Amino acid sequence: TLSRMDEKKYGEMIMRQIRPDPDYSNDLPIYDFLNQMERRLLQAAKKLQLGGANEQGSGAYNFEVFAVKDSSINAFALPGGFIGFHTGLLVSAESDSEVASVMGHETGHVLQRHLARQMDKQTTNTMIALAGILLGALAASRNPGAASGLMQGGQAVAVNNQLSYSRDAEREADRIGFQILAASGYDVNGAPGFFQRLQKATGIMDNGIPAYVRTHPLTTDRIADMQDRARNEPNRNVSTAVEFYFIKARARMEQSGSSSGMYDLKNTFESLSKQTNPGKQMEGYYGLALIAQKQGRIDQAVGYLAQARNLANSASAPGSPIIRQSLSLDITSSELALAQGKNEEALQIAQATLKAFPQSYAAGAAMMNAYLKLG
Repeated sequence: TLSRMDEKKYGEMIMRQIRPDPDYSNDLPIYDFLNQMERRLLQAAKKLQLGGANEQGSGAYNFEVFAVKDSSINAFALPGGFIGFHTGLLVSAESDSEVASVMGHETGHVLQRHLARQMDKQTTNTMIALAGILLGALAASRNPGAASGLMQGGQAVAVNNQLSYSRDAEREADRIGFQILAASGYDVNGAPGFFQRLQKATGIMDNGIPAYVRTHPLTTDRIADMQDRARNEPNRNVSTAVEFYFIKARARMEQSGSSSGMYDLKNTFESLSKQTNPGKQMEGYYGLALIAQKQGRIDQAVGYLAQARNLANSASAPGSPIIRQSLSLDITSSELALAQGKNEEALQIAQATLKAFPQSYAAGAAMMNAYLKLG
C-alpha cells in the first residue's frame, strides 16, 4: 500500500500533466460548485468519523475536485484526494443530490484508500503512464484518431485496471458514500436514481457501456442495495439549489467545442427556456445569456440574465431563499457590467459575491478583474 505522502506526491504528479491540457476545465464557477459540495460532504464524513475522515485523515488529502470538458458520463478518483468529473455527468444529472451521490461514492474510495491499496511502491512509471492514458482519453474526445497510440497496448489495459475497482470496493464506497450523502442533507434517492439511469443507458450506448460503468462495475444488486438504504431513511423534502441549473448550462458551454456546437447549443438552450419546468427554464435563459456574452451581444445577454434571475427569485423556484443564491448569476452580472464599462458596479457586485461566498475562486477573480479595469 502507498503511504499517504507517496499517494499525494503521485496525485500531484498526475495533476501537473492534466491541468495544462485543453480539456481541463478552467471554469471557476464549476470549480467552486464542485469543491463547495465536496467540503459539505467532508464535513458530514468528519462528524460521522467515517473511513478515516477525521480532521487528520481528510486533512492529509486536501481534496480537490475538478471538471474535464467531456460529454461522456464519468467521474474518477486519483491518488491523493483528487476527483475528476466529466462535464457530461453534470449535464446528465437531474439534481445536485445526484451529483453529490457520485461525489460521495468517489470520496468513499479515497477515504478507504482503495486506489492506494492496489498500488505498490514501484508505481512512478505507472503514474506517468496513467496521466498519459487520461490525457489520451481527453485527446480522443477531440480527435478520435489522434490519441489511438496512447490508448493501445498492454500498458493502457494495466493503467485502466488501476482506476477500476473490485465489486467489494464498489460496495464499500456505496455504503460510505450513502452515509455521507444522508448526513450532509442531500436527497438520499439521488444515488439509486442516477445509477438506475446509468444502467438503462448501458443498453443504448454505441459501445454498450458508459465510461463510468467500465471502471465502476454496476450490478442490479448494487442498485437494489441503494434503494433499500434510501427506503430506510426518513422522508425528507430536499430541493435542488438553483445554482445547479446554472452549472449545467456552464457545463454544456464547456463541452460545446466548435462554432457548429455553439449553434446546436443555442437551439438546446432555447428549447429549455420554453419548458414548463422552472429549473430547465433557468438553465435555458442562463445558457442563452452565456452564448450572447461570448458572441459580444452584451445587451441581449443582460436581458437573458435578468430572465434567469427572475425565475430564480420567483415563487415557482425550488426551495428556500438561501438555496436560491447563485454564484454563477452574480459572476456573470459582474462580467457583463465590466463589458458595459460599468466598472464600479462590476466591483460592487464582485465584492458582495465574495462576501456571500468567501471561499469562491470565481468571486476573487471577478474582483481582481474589476480592480484591474479601474486601474
